[in-house]
Amino acid sequence: MKRFAMLLLCLGTLVLILSACRTEYRQDLAPYELADHVERELSGGDFRVLDDQSAFYGGAFPLEKDATFALRVAKDGSNLNEFAVFACDDAESANALAKEIKDYLAFLFQTNREWYLSYIPAEVPKLQNAEVKTFGRYVAYAILSENDRNRVFDLLRQKLLQ
Repeated sequence: MKRFAMLLLCLGTLVLILSACRTEYRQDLAPYELADHVERELSGGDFRVLDDQSAFYGGAFPLEKDATFALRVAKDGSNLNEFAVFACDDAESANALAKEIKDYLAFLFQTNREWYLSYIPAEVPKLQNAEVKTFGRYVAYAILSENDRNRVFDLLRQKLLQ
C-alpha cells in the first residue's frame, strides 16, 4: 500500500512539473504589431514593410489565402536583412508552417547562393544560417546576423509572454 501511495505521489508531482513547464504565449497580437515592436527595438535596422501577400517572395512561397503575416526586408540591396512573423490558427498549424518555411529558406539558399556570392558575398552566411522559431500560434524567421537573429527571437518571446 505504501508503494502504491508513493507511486501516486510521484505521478502527481510529475504531472505538476510537466504542466508548469508549458509556456503560454499570448494569442491576441497581430503579426504587424510584433514586427513593429521588433523593428523599433532592433538597433541599426532599416527595413521596409511588405505585409501584402503578393509581395511575399513574389508569391513564390505558398501561403494560405487568409494567412496573416508581417514581413520586414532591408530597404536597399546592400544586405539580406529580413525577418517575418506569421500568425496561425493554432500551435499545430504553426509547427507545420515552420517546417515549410525552413524548407523554403533552404531551397532559396541553394538556388540563389551563387548569385549572392557574386553580388554580396559577405551576406551569404545570413541566408545560410537563417532560423525559424515558433511561439505558440506564431512563427517567425530571421535572415540576419547571429546577434540580430537572437535579438529578434528574444524580443518576440518577451512580447508574447507579457
